[in-house]
Amino acid sequence: MRILYFDGVSGVSGDMFVAAILDLGMPPEVLSQSVAALGLDGVAVEIGKVKKGGIPATSFKVVDSATGLPVETLTGQPLRRPADLLGIIERAPLDEEVKVGAIAVIMSIARVEAKVHGVGLEDLHFHEIGAADTIVDAVAAAEALRWANVDIVASSPLHLGTGQVDTAHGVLPVPAPATLELLKGIPVMPGEVEGELTTPTGAALMVHYCNEWGAQPRMVVGNVGYGAGQKEFEVPNVLRATLGEVVDQ
Repeated sequence: MRILYFDGVSGVSGDMFVAAILDLGMPPEVLSQSVAALGLDGVAVEIGKVKKGGIPATSFKVVDSATGLPVETLTGQPLRRPADLLGIIERAPLDEEVKVGAIAVIMSIARVEAKVHGVGLEDLHFHEIGAADTIVDAVAAAEALRWANVDIVASSPLHLGTGQVDTAHGVLPVPAPATLELLKGIPVMPGEVEGELTTPTGAALMVHYCNEWGAQPRMVVGNVGYGAGQKEFEVPNVLRATLGEVVDQ
């Protein structure tokens, strides 16, 4: 059986998840076509090669097509309700498997955001989560998993980081409440690294797609990919993905 194993030693974000699979050999044009299908005006993806702590890795960014700046850094983005996000995906000419996966991830984030902020889903307005980069990350991740075509998706325990993070809701502890809520029942490791290693989107992707958690199983290694995070930490900020075949015990 084909397996995709993630090593979350530096945590995971949406862009790291997608970038790691791109680094395995996924054609960038496949993702570009999926993003274009969403019809988000002024939004583009930027895929490149970087080094993190000496490790060559792929970088995946969702940027403003006019300025080239990451959309998450821009002000004045529309606040969207969950139904708005689902509508964007449902109207897009995407494979049904991709739509189902992306919608499941976004709704899992919506439910925990509503819970931690004490509001109903119908009253929830997404801030960082409602930005175009999260919609793109959810769709791109679903497309990437479809390309990988594996039987098992597994991961090591996720490192969370420590400290505080600035959000649209103010300064929050790391891990953010939504991240920790998403990771109920999932093995995690307390971080000594200062900063947010695992984000809500990264947590939602891992929880939705991973079938198994723990140490890397016996497997024949095929390709190895590294997805770069956008921040700099004292450890290489990469998510490693190993694609191969499970060895019978």
